[in-house]
Amino acid sequence: MESAEQLLHQGNITIVEVAHRVGYSEPRRFAGAFKCRFGIMPSGCLFARKSVSDR
Repeated sequence: MESAEQLLHQGNITIVEVAHRVGYSEPRRFAGAFKCRFGIMPSGCLFARKSVSDR
């Protein structure tokens, strides 16, 4: 999940691409796991360029 957060923070990749790169075939499952791990949705990292440490 940390590598997913780094990819999203770069902002030049879609959530679907990140999900696939980290081993999820279902972006919704990836989003749920990401939120469970970090407390924010992947879109929060991507669109706001928010780091999970900024929570």
